[in-house]
Amino acid sequence: ARSRRRYVENNIVTLSGGATSAYVANIVLKEIDKNAELVFTDPKWEHNDLYRILHELEKYWGRKITWLEDGRTPEQLFYDEGMLANNRAPICSKKLKGKVLQDYIKTIDNDVILYFGIDYDEQHRAVRIRDLYKKMGVHTRFPLIEREHILMKNEYMKEIENEWGIKMPVLYKSGFNHNNCSGGCVRQGKKSWIMLLKTYPDVFAERERLEREFSESKGGKYTFLKDSDGNPYSLEQ
Repeated sequence: ARSRRRYVENNIVTLSGGATSAYVANIVLKEIDKNAELVFTDPKWEHNDLYRILHELEKYWGRKITWLEDGRTPEQLFYDEGMLANNRAPICSKKLKGKVLQDYIKTIDNDVILYFGIDYDEQHRAVRIRDLYKKMGVHTRFPLIEREHILMKNEYMKEIENEWGIKMPVLYKSGFNHNNCSGGCVRQGKKSWIMLLKTYPDVFAERERLEREFSESKGGKYTFLKDSDGNPYSLEQ
């Protein structure tokens, strides 16, 4: 295996386009390392408003964001892998976001500390992320979990809008609790898919088309959703 020189620490903040990761990035830049690297991994299914937020954050911080991508859309990935991602097997998240970030980290010779925008409500995710990167020799930190004072999401959303002057994602204002994949994330549940149908029917229609065409090409039933017993149910239902 390639030996890694260890001189200094590289502080890297992962940005998702959501409020939580933006708030964590601000903590790191203001309190830990003003030269920390900001990284966004693009799965190429995002709402244009997400890119608006990233560009406004660059102006607010006066720093460029490192833009990473696999190059494929989730749809291209599904055909390459021969499977459709679903709420139990989100391969697009693992391959187009996680693996791309991990491959980038491997190019860095110095020690890396990764910062994630995860709060108290998602501590189970922090455990999985910490274990994954520990195997790579990468230290992870979760500033919103580490702090004694628990901030509610509406608190830092309010600060970002009122003090930073950056409007919250349109997906938040439409009722989604995430700002991923234009509202059509494979990891979301039935409630969010119904909301997508009501608020962004064009995006819903695209996901529905993909389900149908992928299933036809494979001669079976492939869906983004599976019930508690693992049985598929399609968006057409």
